[in-house]
This record gives sequence, C-alpha cells and structure tokens, in this order.
Amino acid sequence: SILVLILVILTYRLLKLKHYRNEIVDLENKMNAIKSLPIQYRLGRVKGIAKNMPELQEKYETYDAKFAELTDLQNDEIIPLVNDIDEALYYRKLRGVQKKMNSLEEKVIHYAKESKQLLKDIEVITEIENIQRLEIIKVKEKYRATNDNYAQIRFKVEDYVPKVQDVFHDIDERFVELENYMNQQFEEAKTYTEDISKYIDALDQQLSDLPTYISVVRQYLPKRLNELKSIMQDMQEKDFAVERMNATIRISKIDNDLHETEKNIKNLKLENVGQNIEV
Repeated sequence: SILVLILVILTYRLLKLKHYRNEIVDLENKMNAIKSLPIQYRLGRVKGIAKNMPELQEKYETYDAKFAELTDLQNDEIIPLVNDIDEALYYRKLRGVQKKMNSLEEKVIHYAKESKQLLKDIEVITEIENIQRLEIIKVKEKYRATNDNYAQIRFKVEDYVPKVQDVFHDIDERFVELENYMNQQFEEAKTYTEDISKYIDALDQQLSDLPTYISVVRQYLPKRLNELKSIMQDMQEKDFAVERMNATIRISKIDNDLHETEKNIKNLKLENVGQNIEV
C-alpha cells in the first residue's frame, strides 16, 4: 500500500508538472502575441504627428508614459515571475507554484488588456495619418493613369512640346517633397496633396488638348494660310485691288498669330489657344 501511495504521489506530481508547464507555455505565448503588437512603432508615428499638431502632444506623452508602465510591468514583474516558475518546475518543486501561476496569469491578463487598449487609443490618432496616406495613394494612382495616357500620345507631343517632360519631373519632385511634409509638417501635407492633385488635373487637361492643338498649328493652319497666300498672289497677278483690302497686313497678322500660338503651345500656355485656332 505504501508503494501504491508513492506511485499515486509520483503520478500526481508528474501530472501537476505537466499541467503547469502547459500553462506557462500558454501564458508565454499570450505574452509574445501582445509583445508583437506594433505599439512602439505606432507610438513613434504619434510622436511625429504631435510634432506638427501640438494639440496632440499631451496625448502622446500620456500614451508614452502608459507604454513605459507596461514595459516595466513586463520586465520587472512578469518576466521574473516566469523565470521563478520555470526554475521551480525544472527542479520539480511544486510548493508555491500554484500561487505564482495565479499571480502570473493575473498580471498577463492585465498586461494584455492594457496593451490592447493602448494600441486602440493610439490608432485613433494614427488613423489621421492613415487617411492622409490613402489620399496620397489615390493621387498617385491618378498620376499613374496620367503617365499611361501620356505614353499613348507621346509620339505626337514629345518632340513639339518637350516642356511636358519638365512638368512630369516637377510632379515627381513634388511627391518627394510631400513625403517630407508627412514626416515633418503633417498639417501642410493635406494641402500639398490637394495642390498636387490639382496640378495633375491641369496636366490631364493639357494632354487631352495638345494632340489636336499640335495637329492644327503644324498642319491645318499652315496649309490654309498657304492656300490664302496663293489666292492673294493669284488675285494680284490678275490685277485685283488686293492692297485696298489690306490683305497683306491681314495675312501678316494671321502669320504672326500662328507663330505666337505655336510659342504658347510649346510653353504650355494653353488658356486661350482653343479660341485662337478656331477655324
């Protein structure tokens, strides 16, 4: 009977050891899951946002203090307790382990709850940045579509209006500057994003008009002007009073207007080009 009692006690101890080891593994897994939450990274983003939005500085300091408190809880209380329990289980000492396990579970639950709440609070602020970054993504998608559109008409435009390439280069640089705003002057980033979007809209309109404008000033109008000059020449040869019609002056003005319109197109000053080339 003593042997049976010993076997029962040994079996009980082995089962208890296994149970505690499983429990502590579960608690360590929960801890690791919480430690993997992007709290520190998001807190860094809040710090950056607060630099440009002073009204959020107090919240950042509160969240930073809370994060430090949770870090202390982890380093000063939870990890030492885990080590104590691990050591006891290694040496198969069960006395006091249950009490320590209860304490550890309580601390881990508290740590997890407070960490999740902190992340939730932080994300209320980082969502401001997320929304802005979504707006930037939309503008970049629009710009990509503009590039695709230009690729389809490039052969009609590039040689005659090389300044278009300068506009694309300028927009590329604006996107780089926008990232600087996002990192340093977050408030201004929203306005700057809107400005880039309007700039792209203006470029879209120009790219829509340019093929027609170029075709008209390079082909149609010169052809009509030459026809008109030929008619005037023919009328002069037939002794019509062409000068009384101020024909030479009128043709010269049309010629000058055409050259001015060509210059405006090449400089992307298209505001009045549509009116000037109406035929």
